[in-house]
Amino acid sequence: MRKAILSAAVVFACISTPLSAHDSNSLSFDSDSCEVSIEHDVSVNSEFVRVFDGDRTLYKMTTDGELWVGDEEIDLTDKQKTLGQEYVANLQELVPKVVTLVSDTLEITGKSLEAAFNGMLGEDNKVGTSIQKAMADAQARFDEAVTQNGDETTLSNKGFDGIEEAFGEEFEASIEEAVQDSIGAMIMMVGKAIIMGEEGFEERMEDFGDKMERDMEKMAEGIEQRSEQLCTEFDRARDLEDELQAGIPQLAKLGLFED
Repeated sequence: MRKAILSAAVVFACISTPLSAHDSNSLSFDSDSCEVSIEHDVSVNSEFVRVFDGDRTLYKMTTDGELWVGDEEIDLTDKQKTLGQEYVANLQELVPKVVTLVSDTLEITGKSLEAAFNGMLGEDNKVGTSIQKAMADAQARFDEAVTQNGDETTLSNKGFDGIEEAFGEEFEASIEEAVQDSIGAMIMMVGKAIIMGEEGFEERMEDFGDKMERDMEKMAEGIEQRSEQLCTEFDRARDLEDELQAGIPQLAKLGLFED
């Protein structure tokens, strides 16, 4: 029984790392991995990457490594075009992966927790309902932060604020309340089991605690592996951007990533 209560109490810690937001316009994919900040808005599709502020395009680079800064096409060396091609290819994969990882984290977490508590407390219990609502609210806030139209994905620097809001104080409070509710419900179940002399109750609670612990560890491990891969890809994108900026004066102050 003690393990079941402790497992419920640490649920929030399990789901809040490896994906969280910190300062404005920055996103940490893992407490030990990396923190990413973007300076401008970015759209990616199968043909190009566009970095912009509002309605003003700062620069656009195609899959062929062709570059426009504003409305001006920039002549590039073959080496610069090759760097540009890799830069575009990297961001074409990276930006949609960020969106997918956040959405998957919310969905997997919600389903895992709801299934665990439903298994212990029965369908339509208050805890499961609270968790479901918290996840739905967080998903709605994140959906407002990104735009997907066909094969084009747009992530704004303000969108990182949306990610922060999705995993912010309101989300934390909702999950913590659900965890407290679960602990209270388990204590009530213990009292009822003692009064009724229910056999096997302690074993059932221990099984629940073991299952929750296993499920949370498996869930966190899978998300963490993906977030670590994203960190590697972000590092490469920043390195490529630095190389391009070093050789192209027009790009010197227009980078996507903050230093």
